[in-house]
Amino acid sequence: MKYFVRASVLLSILLLSGCSDALCWPFDCSSSASSSGVVDEDSNDDPIPGDGDTTSSKVFKLELKQTYMPCSSCGWLIDSVQLVIKHSRGTFVKSGKGFLVKVGGNRNGHFSADLSSIPPSAKIESAIFYLRFNKHEGIANSDNSSRVAVSGWLDGKKVPVKNITAKNDIKGKGYNKGNNNVPIDFTAYAKKVH
Repeated sequence: MKYFVRASVLLSILLLSGCSDALCWPFDCSSSASSSGVVDEDSNDDPIPGDGDTTSSKVFKLELKQTYMPCSSCGWLIDSVQLVIKHSRGTFVKSGKGFLVKVGGNRNGHFSADLSSIPPSAKIESAIFYLRFNKHEGIANSDNSSRVAVSGWLDGKKVPVKNITAKNDIKGKGYNKGNNNVPIDFTAYAKKVH
């Protein structure tokens, strides 16, 4: 009986806390710490384009949202991300925490990096965004058709940047359990942000 009472109390706390992700509870259920959408490590310090901040023009900010999920376990579980921008004056690197990208439950991935340290005169040569998939549950073996729409911000407005597909960009890049670091090219977007 006492176990039932404890379970009832814990369940009540979960429901009242507003935590939409049972996997994160009883830990911090804020959107920045939930397994349903972890933001990069500096998310509270980065300006959010479109929220009245006029200094956001140098912020490389992405949102990844799954638009097609062929099966209930066909989300993308990403352990970590890294942006590597090669430019004429050197290399810019920013790492971020992972996230789960899955239809429903506001399970979108977020990443941002302030590019203001790249000299204005530098020429962007390449910008590769690496998705390090979880080796066990990163992407379903049978998933060859899920799609993720990537949005970015330019001049304070959210705009479509790229579509990523399991078939062409993940499996087509040779992703497997031993090769779980998938490069996605964002050079065109980085040039616009810079």
